[in-house]
Amino acid sequence: MKNDEQTFYKIEDYLSGKLSPEDARDFEQEIAADPELAETVELHRLEREGLDYMMELKLRAEMESWKTNPPVPDAPPAQGKSRGWPYLGLMLLLLLTGLFFWQPWSAKEASPVSAPPVPTPTPAPAPAPAPVPAPTPKQEPIANNAPRPNTEKVLPPAPAPAPQKDSYGLLAKSSYRMPDNLRSRVRDAGNAQAPTPLSEAEKAFGKNPPDFAGAILSLKKISPKDQPQVYETAREMLAHAYFNTGRFAQAAELFEQMTRQNLSAGAMDQAEWYWLLSMLPDYRRKEQTINQLLDKMTNPASYHDYATQAAELKKKLK
Repeated sequence: MKNDEQTFYKIEDYLSGKLSPEDARDFEQEIAADPELAETVELHRLEREGLDYMMELKLRAEMESWKTNPPVPDAPPAQGKSRGWPYLGLMLLLLLTGLFFWQPWSAKEASPVSAPPVPTPTPAPAPAPAPVPAPTPKQEPIANNAPRPNTEKVLPPAPAPAPQKDSYGLLAKSSYRMPDNLRSRVRDAGNAQAPTPLSEAEKAFGKNPPDFAGAILSLKKISPKDQPQVYETAREMLAHAYFNTGRFAQAAELFEQMTRQNLSAGAMDQAEWYWLLSMLPDYRRKEQTINQLLDKMTNPASYHDYATQAAELKKKLK
């Protein structure tokens, strides 16, 4: 397989569903016929899932911070002053003025005229009825356009979801740190005078961000026919590259093989710790082995190099 830029973009278009059905079918036939291309496509897919995974981790961290620092809701927009008040005031003034001038005249018109005296005795006339005051014009209620206070209750943000059992992979990645021996090897790779079988993988580890997928392709080319020390280092780097691309089962298998070798005390402690982290995403099936390793690491008599990290992880698993 020719690992060039065109192949890279073709793999990305294939995984994103941008290829036409005919092109996708032809590319799948190429994948089936080329094992190296098939592995490269799988690594691209894992890297995409890893990016989604990191975004989910960041979102959960933000939601967790809402418990102590809830977001402040935006203030309701200020309502403008009502423009109807000047007109209503003018109408009210006109009504009161008309009432003042109109009521006395209507009272005079309603008062009766006294009858002249009759020479012959007649019964006294009945008293005239009292004048009825003119009815007061009915006033329409003035609309209350004053801004009303916002009585809606602002609900607090929903609490962040509690971590589920499926988050063991998140816990494994958050507990992972590349060991010092690999860090120094990657840091000193550029100062090497002559290339070695590990040079290409060391450069891939040293990129920002690291190209673990490219490192896997390079490390798998190193066989036991090379120098034994180079081969063992390549297997260790391959295990870490598998872990960082989410291929935890392959990483756990390699780290477990390292624990069966005749290693120094420090190298054995390191292999056990990364073996444990690689099994952690499959905690439901590997629970017994993981707990046995944690008990061994946290035992004061073991003087394990990763006793502190094991104790912290043990608390999170309870």
